[in-house]
Amino acid sequence: MIFSRSSSNAISLIQEAIPKISKLIIIGGDGTINVAITALLKLDSHITIGIIPMGTVNNFAKHHNIPTKPKEAIDLICNSNKVHTVGIAVCNHSKPIISSLAFGNLTDISNEVRQSEKRYFGPLVYIYKGIKHIGHNKSFLVTYEFDKSNVRTLKTWFCLLTTTNSIGGIKYNDTNARGIYISILNNIKISKVVPYIWFMLTGKLQKSKSVTQESAYNVTIKSDSSYEINTRIDGDPSVSLPIYINYLDKYIHLIKP
Repeated sequence: MIFSRSSSNAISLIQEAIPKISKLIIIGGDGTINVAITALLKLDSHITIGIIPMGTVNNFAKHHNIPTKPKEAIDLICNSNKVHTVGIAVCNHSKPIISSLAFGNLTDISNEVRQSEKRYFGPLVYIYKGIKHIGHNKSFLVTYEFDKSNVRTLKTWFCLLTTTNSIGGIKYNDTNARGIYISILNNIKISKVVPYIWFMLTGKLQKSKSVTQESAYNVTIKSDSSYEINTRIDGDPSVSLPIYINYLDKYIHLIKP
């Protein structure tokens, strides 16, 4: 059993343990999986991993049909001999992205919402905070380079990059491309507030002129803004722009149905 109160120490302990074990079982959500995969990435290890989902969203586990009930997940690990190779993304050559990277207006909104507000108002609190942000100069000119050829500069309110086309087990992107899925909420004005609210209610970004969607294996993102634009990776605060992201196909050896 590997236990630590800090991510950096946990990564060191996992690195020490890898040569002595045949499988690595991760108990937790996307953030915990990210810590474990960081250790594997540093060692370039392809040890088989199993997951017992114990997080809030468990997006990675849900996408790969891993049972979210602990007993069923344990039974899968103990009784299944099927190991599949799955892809992940890597930011700046060192930070894995198991599920998602996000930055922009809606990321700031999620940081502002308190637990007490969520309990009292429910999902409506996000709509209220989101409408308050409209017109508060929370967009940035951001330049995106997809696969080192397609370059676009967009006034970005919110950007979401995911390694799958679903969030929390719910499909948000209708395409089935391989690589990184990129959805950008851009050029929002008061007259275009409807798709903005629709996204906050449903999580669906497609079918709107205010949304740009791409898929790629390599993405470079940068901004000339004097304001520091911070990202969240797998739900936790992470690096600031500029960033370079590449997709590693069939990198993780995963026990899954």
